[in-house]
Amino acid sequence: MRKYIPYVTWYKTSDGLQLTYRNVNLINDRRFSVQGPEIITGNDKFRYVRWDLLIALVNPSDEGSYECWAAISSERVEKWTVHLRVIEAKAEILGDPQKVFKVGSTLRLSCYVEDEYEDPEYIFWYHRDRMINFDMTNGINIRIGRLGSELVAPRAEFYHSGNYSCVPSNARPANVTVYVYKDNLIPTPPATDNGNRNFRSFSSVALSILTIIVSQMDITDSSS
Repeated sequence: MRKYIPYVTWYKTSDGLQLTYRNVNLINDRRFSVQGPEIITGNDKFRYVRWDLLIALVNPSDEGSYECWAAISSERVEKWTVHLRVIEAKAEILGDPQKVFKVGSTLRLSCYVEDEYEDPEYIFWYHRDRMINFDMTNGINIRIGRLGSELVAPRAEFYHSGNYSCVPSNARPANVTVYVYKDNLIPTPPATDNGNRNFRSFSSVALSILTIIVSQMDITDSSS
């Protein structure tokens, strides 16, 4: 008589999708995969078998309820439900979305990333449509700190006006508009873009793992 190895089928019940059957991905999304079965421990009468549903490059659409159907034996199926919550990492530039500086004053923008799973590989700054991290001609310095990135212009000039974007590698960008004025002149809105560039960002580059450990008292296939 052969020993029966439990197998699982994963569903995303909130979307009505069958995702996997045993180790086979049934949807056209290579981010989903299954690892298993892994026999964790056991003896002649009892064993634990582990199956993992892995989701790479998690995004907000992955949030929802997932269900595992486990074939405990050739005649018995059990179900477990788990809810996956996705928290989207996002950048934030401290202060108001519109900032006013006087010519000759210090222009300072501080950006940090909240709800991140891991530190970003980079944080790029854009002035209008141009990345300025490595531009040595505009009087702006970029400093990377423990909590994020800081943009500093020791002496603000008219040409520093415009839209600024803070773009981390793993989070939604943040935007502010800067106005630079002289003396008592009332600042007027500078020419800016809309800040809606197609930056590639993910809620997380982490790997989400939904694990089912199937406990089985009778591991003998009665059909054999």
